[in-house]
Amino acid sequence: MQAFNANGGNDKLSWTSDDPRDSMIFGPWGAFYRFTHDFKRGITECLRTSRGDKEDRVARFEWGMNGGLGRVMIGKTSVPMSDLSKPFPGNPSYRTCIGPDGLQYRWAPSANGVDIVLQDPYNNTIACLHPVRPTRYPVGTVHYEFHFYKNGNGGALLPPVMDIAVITAMLYRYCAAYGLISSAFVYLLDVVLDYRLWVLAKRDTYVAYIPRICAELCLLYRVKT
Repeated sequence: MQAFNANGGNDKLSWTSDDPRDSMIFGPWGAFYRFTHDFKRGITECLRTSRGDKEDRVARFEWGMNGGLGRVMIGKTSVPMSDLSKPFPGNPSYRTCIGPDGLQYRWAPSANGVDIVLQDPYNNTIACLHPVRPTRYPVGTVHYEFHFYKNGNGGALLPPVMDIAVITAMLYRYCAAYGLISSAFVYLLDVVLDYRLWVLAKRDTYVAYIPRICAELCLLYRVKT
C-alpha cells in the first residue's frame, strides 16, 4: 500500500497543533489543508490549497455552546457534526460517517494500537493518523502524521473523498482531545439546551433517548476504568 498525497508521491503529510481547529496539514510542497478558528464566534473554517497559492473553502464548522459539537457546512449542505462522527454500534472507539459517494466510512484504531485509520466499506485503508512526538516546524508544532492511500483499485482518491477524510479526521482529533468519545454526551447536551422542544410536548422523544444514554454511559465508564 502506497501513501498518496496531492503530488502523487509517497511523502507523508504533517499536521500541526494540539488543537485541530487551528492547525495546518502540509507536505514538502507546502500547505495542503488549513483550519482557522475564530474563538470569539466559535467558528472554524477548513481551507484547501488549490493551484498556486489559492485557497478554497471546504467546510465551515459552527460549534455548539462551550465548544460542544454543532453543525458543519460542506458546500451548501449543513449537517450535524455528530452525523460525521457517529460511534459504531458496539464499539465507541470507532467513528462512522457517510461519504460523498454514499458509502459508509469509519475511523478506527489500527491493529498496531497506535494509528487511527480510515476505512471504506470494503476494509480498504484510505487514510491514517499517526501520532508523533511534538516537533517544531516553521509553520507550527507537528503532533500527527497524516497519510492518504490510493483506493482499492490503485487509483488516486477523488478530492471530495479526501475532503471528507480531513473533515472527519479533524472531528476525531477534537473528540479525542476533549473527551467527547461517547455520543451520550451529545444527547444529554441536546436535552439540556433544547428545552423549547420539551415545552412543545416532545417528551416521548427524550424518553426514548434514556435507555441509549444509560447504556452508553455504562460502556464509557467501563472503557475509562
